[in-house]
Amino acid sequence: MRDLGIALRTIQGERQIHIGLLYKLEAKDTQLLNLRHHLDLKNELPSDQYRWLQVNLDEINRRTLVALCRLIANKSKNIPFGFTYTGVYFTHSGDYISQDFGHGLTCATFVMAVFATYSIPILRIEEWQRRPNDLIWQTGQVNIIEARYGSFVAAAIADHIGNPRFLPEEVAAGSVSANRPLGFNEAEPLGRRIRRDLIRSYGGKIP
Repeated sequence: MRDLGIALRTIQGERQIHIGLLYKLEAKDTQLLNLRHHLDLKNELPSDQYRWLQVNLDEINRRTLVALCRLIANKSKNIPFGFTYTGVYFTHSGDYISQDFGHGLTCATFVMAVFATYSIPILRIEEWQRRPNDLIWQTGQVNIIEARYGSFVAAAIADHIGNPRFLPEEVAAGSVSANRPLGFNEAEPLGRRIRRDLIRSYGGKIP
């Protein structure tokens, strides 16, 4: 990796993929910036469970996003989880722009939001299709939120169940494609290929 990459790993066995941003400042170790869940942004050394893909951007844009990652890591630790993706989430100085209660980001839309700060769209979000498994996943996430943070927070997030879900592997496809932003019909098969290759890298079976 030169200075900016996409990190992926499987979690919960092979059922789910987690995504983050790998970035490297000169003379410093590579860092992983990833939104793990509600109010849980981590900036850490990547473990050997992660696989990575090189972001396809020119050097100036890559370095600009690397600098932004560092600013976000220092300034925006309490990013809420949620199913909405509606616009710009960070200032150029790395501050999180507060959203309405119940709005927030997933690990995948967090990556999209970082790119969007400098008007680099990854996916053509208006084309996204809703899938039955997305509702199952969203409901499961609300149950986790309720167990950890109570019914008040969970209910506000649950109001947005049914919003389009951008899978981590689809966001990865858009991040590394020279043809971004990708539409649904482009990103979905590329995402399935990335998922397949990721699982194979662990020696696992493809679900």
